[in-house]
Amino acid sequence: MIYPPPLAAGSRIRVVVPASPVKLPYMERGLAWLAAQGWQPVWSGRGTVAHFYTAGPDDERAAELVAALGDAEADAVWCARGGYGCARLLPALDRALPRPPARPKAVVGCSDATALLIHLLQRWGWVVFHGPMVAGDLGRDPVGADAAYLAGLLAGAPPRDTVSVEPLAVLRTGPAVTAPLTGGCLSVLAATLGTPDEWDTRGRILFLEDTQIKPYQLDRLLGQLRAAGKFDEAAGVVFGEMTGCTQHPEQGYTIQAALGHALGDVGCPVLFGLPSGHCERPSLALALGAGYRLDPDAGRLYLEDDWLCPR
Repeated sequence: MIYPPPLAAGSRIRVVVPASPVKLPYMERGLAWLAAQGWQPVWSGRGTVAHFYTAGPDDERAAELVAALGDAEADAVWCARGGYGCARLLPALDRALPRPPARPKAVVGCSDATALLIHLLQRWGWVVFHGPMVAGDLGRDPVGADAAYLAGLLAGAPPRDTVSVEPLAVLRTGPAVTAPLTGGCLSVLAATLGTPDEWDTRGRILFLEDTQIKPYQLDRLLGQLRAAGKFDEAAGVVFGEMTGCTQHPEQGYTIQAALGHALGDVGCPVLFGLPSGHCERPSLALALGAGYRLDPDAGRLYLEDDWLCPR
């Protein structure tokens, strides 16, 4: 894997809007948060006007993304928000940058940006960051992210080895496993099946999260991944909080029970409740491609990566 240089004071952050349009007040607060870390955010100002359901035509959004990724002076590329549209840009990205730039960058995003993260992880071999977005959690008041953990992780000095402060629920137990982490938004990952960017899960810990998906729809998405063999060689599975993933307040079962019903017989440990992506608690950043340890006995996910968390 190729790790980006740690961010430091003065690091140049290219902020892009590759999916749906942003609301200016959220964007301004998020940019201010980046600047408060001592970094230098750079935003073109585009992305506030909708073109159908995206922040401008595909060619405009792709040009912005290509310019940011190819910027030799940039240290990071940070997505402003999700929504929809990242997957539409990947063919143009391949044409413009058939090989990864010589200077790797910390690429940060979640939700719809999962498509971009998986593309860069699997095509370029870059370690990328599933984390809060500029006009999303970073633009809220108060900030909807574990800011200290986020800044520390990107600086190469995470404040703790346990990712989540609180223990996770165990849906299926098993021995602790250490493996690279991959994943993101479940519905976006399922949409990669049968494409050149099909999600590779072999020998990896899988992080899965989503929002406002009914339990039977989650079962269908997980069943699709199962039928495609995505859990056959997985080292472990950890779900996010799955906010709003209920069909009815009196449905008679929890989302944990529904997920256990869907994946209770897979051959690896399955845990639930990691606050990353769509969540109610402050969102945590995850380094996709880096090494983690999933321990069902402790109910914990640990960062165990000699580059990001040297001993």
